[in-house]
Amino acid sequence: MVKNGDDFGLYMQVRGPDAVFNAIERDEITLVLMQKEVDYPHIRSICEEKNIPIEEGSNTDLWRMSAEPGFDVLGLKRRKPVASLDELCASGGTIWILDGVEYATNIGNCLRTAEVSGAAGVVITTSATNELRRTATRASMRADRFIPTIWATCAEVIESCKHHKIRIVVAEDVGSSKPWEVDLTGDIAMVVGAERYGVSQEMLEAADTVVRLPMLGFVPSYNLQVTLAAMALESLRQMDEKGLLNLED
Repeated sequence: MVKNGDDFGLYMQVRGPDAVFNAIERDEITLVLMQKEVDYPHIRSICEEKNIPIEEGSNTDLWRMSAEPGFDVLGLKRRKPVASLDELCASGGTIWILDGVEYATNIGNCLRTAEVSGAAGVVITTSATNELRRTATRASMRADRFIPTIWATCAEVIESCKHHKIRIVVAEDVGSSKPWEVDLTGDIAMVVGAERYGVSQEMLEAADTVVRLPMLGFVPSYNLQVTLAAMALESLRQMDEKGLLNLED
């Protein structure tokens, strides 16, 4: 486990009323998740003073979100939960692009995996209906509350990445390199593509690198979430190897 504020747990999570309040005083918290059935007036007051949003969740929601059981208030640190596309690209770090992904469950699963891996944000280049967004957020266990989730066109994403000098690395069958042969650290946008057609030609042409995950079986592709998870873990492994994954406060 890694040191996190006044206790131990996930790098971006602070747990318990005292730890959350102290972290708010240090201007470390960007969002508070509080159980509906409880109230901490001092936390509500300081959140209002510092303009920190409070999300309310059920007992089950807090149980699912907490890295350890028994906490009824959690704080998000080190990531703003909402950002524009330009703000996200300007902030740097790892950005995930879901290029043309159409199935809400896949979007939701990818959102959850991207959030858990510590990504800066997720951009989805699909025309979204309200129903698609609702279903995707439910499938993500409402992970969208804790990570910028932006719907934009492919052209808008490419333009913003190029403007902010963010490398674009695509995972696709036409790739000539394996993920561990490419630098997946620093300011980077990693792209996975639509279920049926894969990554768009527009995104492939804009890519700095295209990688291919090795496949040895009969079925010709991995599940979308598996591709994202494999790339995310390889990125974290490389960061750790370079000494960039310093999780100690």
